[in-house]
Amino acid sequence: MKPEIRQTITDAFNAAVATSPYVDEVVPGIVTQDGGAVTRRDLAAAWLQDDAFFAHIDNAMANGKTLDQVIDKFRRGINTSIVPRG
Repeated sequence: MKPEIRQTITDAFNAAVATSPYVDEVVPGIVTQDGGAVTRRDLAAAWLQDDAFFAHIDNAMANGKTLDQVIDKFRRGINTSIVPRG
């Protein structure tokens, strides 16, 4: 993946995290090594530090997804609550 594409993804994900009202929701079923809660913010930050995450995006783009589609999917996801209603 070209460094400028990686930076575009990083910037877009960080911007989406910064504006999401749901970013501090705890992700069910995921904990830290010491058993602490993991928020969606924590998860996004971890992804952006993981070369395998970028390889996954690179693969998706090699198989027809556009960069805009990848970013849009994340934006829609981070702006949707994962807490069950009712």
